[in-house]
Amino acid sequence: KQWYQRRVRDMNAEQIAEINESVRKNRDALMKTMMAVLYLAKQNFPLHSHDGSDESESQGGFRELIKLMKDINPTFEFSSRSFAGTNPDIQNELIELIGNAVYKEILSEVSQCDY
Repeated sequence: KQWYQRRVRDMNAEQIAEINESVRKNRDALMKTMMAVLYLAKQNFPLHSHDGSDESESQGGFRELIKLMKDINPTFEFSSRSFAGTNPDIQNELIELIGNAVYKEILSEVSQCDY
């Protein structure tokens, strides 16, 4: 923590603004990834195709949904320089985290019920 505080203290306003913008873009990309994963999960659509290559006719639900969003809104930015969200491991981890959150919410609601 002290190292971080010293580093921030040594930065100028422009560097701090650049870092803050990078963090904002990463959060935005993560939020869009979560929204896409949730949408596909609610529809029971697969995130990935059997053949995930760039030459494949179907890129899978996730990439096709992102392409659709870009077609609808050409200024749509899905990824940041350091976070793309298209990695299947990241998507699977998000699914697991969302599942755990839903599970905890269900347990909480059940424990509050009077039987």
